[in-house]
Parts: sequence; C-alpha cells; structure tokens
Amino acid sequence: MVQLAAFPKCYVEEICSGKIPLFDWIKMATELEPDGLELYSGFLKSYDSKYLSKLRDFIAKHGFQIPMMCYSPDFTIREKRMWQKEVEKQKEIIRVTAELEGKFCRVLSGQKRPDVSEDEGVKLVVEAIQLCLPTAE
Repeated sequence: MVQLAAFPKCYVEEICSGKIPLFDWIKMATELEPDGLELYSGFLKSYDSKYLSKLRDFIAKHGFQIPMMCYSPDFTIREKRMWQKEVEKQKEIIRVTAELEGKFCRVLSGQKRPDVSEDEGVKLVVEAIQLCLPTAE
C-alpha cells in the first residue's frame, strides 16, 4: 500500500514567518489523516537537539512520521566560500532530518545562472552532492 504525506503548500509563508506555528499546523493535519508530514527546513525555529526532539515527539504523538525534509541549497554559486557554505548548510539539514527520523532529504541543485555554463553548473552540483553523501550515509 502506498502511504501519503501532507505538505502545507498553501501555508508555507505563514509557517515560515511564524504566523501559523508549525505545531499548530501539525494538529491541523490530523484532520486529513495522512501517514506522514513532509517538512521544509524554513518551518523549523531551531536546529538544536532539544527543539528537534520536542518536534519529533509531537509529530509521533499525533501519529505521523516524517518521510522527507525539503531544503533548497544553491550549489551553482561560483564563489568558493559561498558554495562551501551551501554544502555545509545542506549537511546540517541532512543531520536535522536524521534527528527527526526522516527518511529522505530533498536536495535541489540551485539556480540556472547566465554566467555559469551548463557543464560548469553540473560539475558544481555533482561535487556538492558527493560531499554531502557521507553525511547522509
């Protein structure tokens, strides 16, 4: 049987801004009765273990699992220091996903930039993902 997860697309801005607290949306989602909740890194107030533990327990208490965390790094940045920061942020979100007992962490490639050729962009993205793999494993 296929399981379904809910993602609050219509509330992304409100949850990210805190107008709708993430914990309130989780309670709202119980009415839909999905198997899981897909999260976005921007929903999280903190990446510290105490907060993540509280969130993980709250989600489980409401009968959900977290199948995936969405994150949007930009691996097509040419400037090496900024590119490395993007890689480190992705690794941090992978760790956060694991702490929340998520199974998948979405990795997007980045922006299409007029000053970055397709070949260079692909090379930058592949290198970044390869650097993130050990964290995910």
